[in-house]
Amino acid sequence: MQNNFNIFQVLSVANKELTHSSMIGFLISEGFNFFKDICENDLAKLVVNLEVTGNVKIEEKNKPLTKKLRFDIVINNNVLDNILNAPFMIIENKYKATPTQNQLELYDTYLFQNGLSPIKVLMVFFEEQIPSDVKSYCDLHNWKIKSYFTINESNSSLFDYLNNVNIEYYSNPNKKKQIFLIDEYKAYLNAVQGEIKTIINESSMLSTEYFKNNRDFWFKYLLYIQGLISKRISEKLEVTNCEIVYKSGNDGGSNVIPSVVFWFKKIYFFGIDGNSLKIGFWYEHNDNSILERKKLLIEALENSIYINGLILSDKGVINNPNVKDKNGTSVMSLASFYLDKWQNKNDFIEDSAKLFIEYYNITNNMN
Repeated sequence: MQNNFNIFQVLSVANKELTHSSMIGFLISEGFNFFKDICENDLAKLVVNLEVTGNVKIEEKNKPLTKKLRFDIVINNNVLDNILNAPFMIIENKYKATPTQNQLELYDTYLFQNGLSPIKVLMVFFEEQIPSDVKSYCDLHNWKIKSYFTINESNSSLFDYLNNVNIEYYSNPNKKKQIFLIDEYKAYLNAVQGEIKTIINESSMLSTEYFKNNRDFWFKYLLYIQGLISKRISEKLEVTNCEIVYKSGNDGGSNVIPSVVFWFKKIYFFGIDGNSLKIGFWYEHNDNSILERKKLLIEALENSIYINGLILSDKGVINNPNVKDKNGTSVMSLASFYLDKWQNKNDFIEDSAKLFIEYYNITNNMN
């Protein structure tokens, strides 16, 4: 990322969320209240705990299930508190990915089951990456959103906050080691900011070749594109006064080829997998209706004027996938569109939002 020495890069810990959670805890303990707009309390007097686990009871496929949760950062009033008995604040730290509604719902379920009502903070890489469904959930369930960076010019991000640290702290001779660590962290964030602004400000649509071996920034770029598509879908639906319910998702940074997705009506998907935008559905192999569903959907795609326009302009193809017959589940891609066929990013966002709405409407006839 940069040629200059940086301790976070040398130790290969810069992309680990625990590293950033530790830095947030350290900054809080040093009196840096990045969360002052959310909470006026002096957080430095409180106790910061990292990676605290708890169990939540849920129902899955009509069966009771106990699931383990991990809270990235839990802040308590004093060291004697049982950590999850009465947390003052919890912070879900998502430096690498974007949380899904389902993830946030699990935390809220745990808090509800245990009669807890802490301040809830969602910390993300940059706020503009969050899809509309997750933003709406946060607004509805009182999750406060903070970010490491912001694409728009503002002073709301952690990066901006650290660049305006009180000069009195730097004049304290007893804080030399702490200052060194903060400066190293600022230098690392500054390098990241430079790279992310370069790809975000690029008006052309970037594809696989641009990122080559930088899988992390490739994934963050797709998260940003997902956020833009989601925003454009919302804008279109607002004009037409229509409602479409979907849940966004992503691979969490775990796959070699990054992916982001929108799921709707439980089985249908619209997602970007590496350099391809795909539409299709999830199915169980032993479902006897799959061949008919596939046939009807492909016919509808072939009869869509809008989708045919994309295909005739050499931007995609309609697939004819095989149906798997062994036990298990799979996803079936009915059509694929290629990111490198779009020269302009805004054109891709516009076409993607139209394609999503078109496919959603097509699936209305399948139920």
